[in-house]
Amino acid sequence: MPERGGLRVAAEVPIKIGSSLVLTPKIRAAWEHDFLGDANQDHEIDASFADVPEPGSLTVLGQNRGSDELSLSGALELTVNERWAFFGGFEWADWSNGTEVTYGGGIRYSW
Repeated sequence: MPERGGLRVAAEVPIKIGSSLVLTPKIRAAWEHDFLGDANQDHEIDASFADVPEPGSLTVLGQNRGSDELSLSGALELTVNERWAFFGGFEWADWSNGTEVTYGGGIRYSW
């Protein structure tokens, strides 16, 4: 089991822009260190199914992100009323072994 530690700072500020519209920008910065992580370590799990001969075994390779990660993210949420909201955001993450950029958005309906 990995032993991890890190820091995260986040902020969000709701801004009322109409009688029921609220725009909320959100930002986050985080750093994480995996004390047992190694940039050269293979993340490999060997598994097999019970009572199945050799063809039933398999090896799964996981992503080796290394021991350190820095991530920055931002998002906007527009709350129309108590039922409807629209949101979108992105995250940039830099690990010891690579970089990843993700983004997404959606519509939220509550009943």
